[in-house]
Amino acid sequence: MNSSGENIYLSVVMSVFNEEKYVAAAIKSILSQTYPYFEFIIINDGSTDNSESVIKSFVDERIVYKKISKVNFSKALNEGIALAKYDYIARMDADDISIPDRLEKQVNYIKKNPGVNVLSCGYALFKNKKISHIKYLPEKNTEIKKELNYSSAICHAGSVYSKRHIEKFGGYNENLDCLEDIDLWLRIREETVFHNLKEALYMIRLKENSMTSMEARKPKIFFQDIYFKNFKPQYFKSQNAAKAKYAVLLFKFSSVKDFREYSLREKILFFPEVFLLFLWSFLSSKNILEWLRWKAIGAGTILGEKKQNLEHIIKNIED
Repeated sequence: MNSSGENIYLSVVMSVFNEEKYVAAAIKSILSQTYPYFEFIIINDGSTDNSESVIKSFVDERIVYKKISKVNFSKALNEGIALAKYDYIARMDADDISIPDRLEKQVNYIKKNPGVNVLSCGYALFKNKKISHIKYLPEKNTEIKKELNYSSAICHAGSVYSKRHIEKFGGYNENLDCLEDIDLWLRIREETVFHNLKEALYMIRLKENSMTSMEARKPKIFFQDIYFKNFKPQYFKSQNAAKAKYAVLLFKFSSVKDFREYSLREKILFFPEVFLLFLWSFLSSKNILEWLRWKAIGAGTILGEKKQNLEHIIKNIED
């Protein structure tokens, strides 16, 4: 742990590639944090647009700027981590927004819980200054480790983690330019204490060339190589519960044929989610469970009070 007195110092790491339209908002959201004790490492990953000019328009002694030749996202993040002076790394993406007290709340939790290696939080999805979904992630270490078997249970860009701990496992896999976070969490899972704050402290921008959109277009084999190879049944309460989630993975990232054969062979149709997918598989290969889950999150977001507060933050940052 790097600290000065009672203040924990952070190294905020952000990689930028052709984000001239949005990077100013990302930078503003970090420089206006209520927690002031950090350096802000900005890696310009070979941008060919006006990103560099936008970045250099900010004059703040906390900014550490480095331009490199174009590499993939994982290598750019490793470059930023290598520059970091402090042990706690706070992630930030160049097209997103951190709410003003994000770092303060995360540091306060770390002070009280120094054994946590990776701390993250809930997040909101937004487009054109409007929030569509607010997603809360599992809080407890055991639940996070279980959910990592089949889903992203950590908000990567909204996370804070120990540099020493991450480097012990080799940092990000530089052969990956997508799902690098899932790969990292799964590689370090057994020796890591995770936690998520039950609060949306980070806002992810939805746009056509976002990482989320890119991941959706990746071939299924890309996901198979990470999820199936790292599936750990021991994180589930029972063997059958693990098999049910493995069946859901087959539906998402393999084939309907493999999903049906596995579900019947392992006799797990009594699990509601497996049974529903089994019936649905005769009509469509799209995952109705994910669709219903996100519809429910969207409905809850519209009805909740948090949406307006977050949209007010976006407006203040971007106007």
